[in-house]
Amino acid sequence: MKATVTEAIRTVIEGWRAATPRHFGYTFLFALAWAGVTIAAATGFTRPFPVTPALNGVLSMELNGFAVLLAVLVADRVSSPLARRPWPYAAAVLLGVAIGTTATWLISQPVLNLATAYGNVVPYEPFDSFAFRHGRHALVVCGLVTSVYVSARWAAERHRALSRVQLERVAAEKQLIESKLAATQSRVDPAALQATLARIDALYESDPAQADAVLRDLIAFLRATIPQNPFVRASAGPLLASPAMTALRSAR
Repeated sequence: MKATVTEAIRTVIEGWRAATPRHFGYTFLFALAWAGVTIAAATGFTRPFPVTPALNGVLSMELNGFAVLLAVLVADRVSSPLARRPWPYAAAVLLGVAIGTTATWLISQPVLNLATAYGNVVPYEPFDSFAFRHGRHALVVCGLVTSVYVSARWAAERHRALSRVQLERVAAEKQLIESKLAATQSRVDPAALQATLARIDALYESDPAQADAVLRDLIAFLRATIPQNPFVRASAGPLLASPAMTALRSAR
């Protein structure tokens, strides 16, 4: 039991360590923008909107956004992109909204006693009605944003996996080509090839017809040496006994 709790705490800490300033910056800006959209939808920019309900809206979106962000970072540690498990993220959204809405109510009502859109409630608005309004809104918004984030994360991981497979295939093809070249070089004696070329060059000075015949034999030998199927290697025994090789030996 103690080991399980320790491992859970370690997972939470590692998830939070993965947070970057960009995470917090994007979350802050998005929550602020969405709060502005909510206020604009409530007023239509045609009538004044009380300041304290607007503060409640901004506070709710910011706290819920940061709470869900930290919960989703932990879900990233729990769920590998290759596993494609959505339930850790669903649990992260639910837990984050529950914590964020509770924190919003504690700061907004008992501490600051900010009036809500429904007017002043003495001494402050109860938790159940406040949490129902703000939590429901935050659950929808944070759920949609988390869905987009998870889909993008899974797509990026699929792209990285595909790139790794392609690199491995290229490496395997390179290794196959290198082995084919090594096998071909082992079957062709460079000294004998140079001697044959020199012999052909000399024959063109004295007997062009014989030089053409030797050149044809050399071409036939080289074609037989290089396997037509890249996955099948020819053995050196049949090549040494081939008519082309015999003709080359007699020519030298």
